[in-house]
Amino acid sequence: MDPSLYITVPTKRGFKYSVYHSKGSDATKPALLLLHGFPSSSYDWRHQVTYFQRRGHSIIVPDMLGYGGTDKPTDAEAYTHTLMAQDMIDVLDAIHGDERVIAIGHDWGCVVVSRLANLHGHRFIAYAFLAVGYNVPNPSIPYSQVLAYTAQLVGYELFGYWSFFAEDGADNIIKDHFDSFFSNLLSVDPEDSKKNFTPTGAFKATILSDKINSLPTYLTQEEYNTQKAILTKNGLTAPLCWYKVVTSSICMEDAKSIPVEKYHIASPVFLAAAKRDPVAVAALAVASTQKFCPNATIKEYDACHWLLWEAKDQVNTDLEEWIGKLSSTSCTVSNSVSFIM
Repeated sequence: MDPSLYITVPTKRGFKYSVYHSKGSDATKPALLLLHGFPSSSYDWRHQVTYFQRRGHSIIVPDMLGYGGTDKPTDAEAYTHTLMAQDMIDVLDAIHGDERVIAIGHDWGCVVVSRLANLHGHRFIAYAFLAVGYNVPNPSIPYSQVLAYTAQLVGYELFGYWSFFAEDGADNIIKDHFDSFFSNLLSVDPEDSKKNFTPTGAFKATILSDKINSLPTYLTQEEYNTQKAILTKNGLTAPLCWYKVVTSSICMEDAKSIPVEKYHIASPVFLAAAKRDPVAVAALAVASTQKFCPNATIKEYDACHWLLWEAKDQVNTDLEEWIGKLSSTSCTVSNSVSFIM
C-alpha cells in the first residue's frame, strides 16, 4: 500500500484518523470502505486494496481508532461503537462527500459496519462482513452472561480471552511477549485455540509461557515483520480499549441508543464465514446474519479467522461478483450454509 496515499482526516469529536485513500479509475464502480479489527491496521487489507484498485474502485481504508497513524485515546468510552461509526461518517464526508459507498469489515470492523447499517443506512449501498457476521445491538446482556450462553451453544468458551485483554497490565504483558501473543492469534488450528486461547485465563497463561507457533503459510515473514512493527510502535494500550468497552456496561449503554426497528438490515449483505474460526464460529455468524439481514449472500470458506489473507483469492473474487450483482433484487445463499434454529 502506497504510503503517499495516506491522508489525515479530523473528526467532529476531535480525533484524527490516518486514512488510505486511492481514487478509482472507473466512476461507475462504487467506493469501498474497509474497516479492520484487532490487532491490526489498514495494512490488513493490502490484498483487497490491490485487487479492487485494479478494477477501478475508489478505496478508503482507515487505521481504526487506537491503531497505526490514527489517534490513540486511552479512555475506553472513546471507543463506543456508535461514536466510531460516526467517525467513519466524518471520514466519508471529508473524502467522498455524501455519495453512497459499500462498507466492508473484518473482526471488530464488522461491529462498526453493523452500527453504520443501524444508524447511517442512507449513506451505504451494501455491507460485507468477513469472519464475524452482522452484530445485532445488545442493550441488556452483560459480558458474563454472553460468555456463559455462547459456551452453552458451542461447548466451549468463545470469549474468555476478552477478560485478559480488558485487565490492567495486559498491554505490558503483550509488549513483553509479543511474538507469543501474535503467533497464537494467527493460528490455523482451531483445536489449539480452544485450549490455549479462548477459555478464561488460558491466553494469558499461553503468552506468559512464551508458546510461539510457526508462521502460517498465508503470511510471509516480511508481512509478519511489517505488522509487528506497526503494532509494537505504539503498543496495545489503546487498541485494548475496544475490549474494555465490551466487557463493561459501556457497550450496553451505547446499544440502548439504537432503536429496535433499526436492528434489521434491508440492504444487501455479504457474509464470508470462516469454517476454521474458533471464535467467530461460522454457524453462529450465519444464523445472526440470516435472522437480521433478509437480503444476505452467504459464502463459507475452509479458512481460519484471517480469511482475508488465507482465502484472499476466493474472497476477493466472490466479493467482486457480489458487488457486480448488487443491482439485482435476488438473494443468493451458498449450498454449504449450516443453520442454527
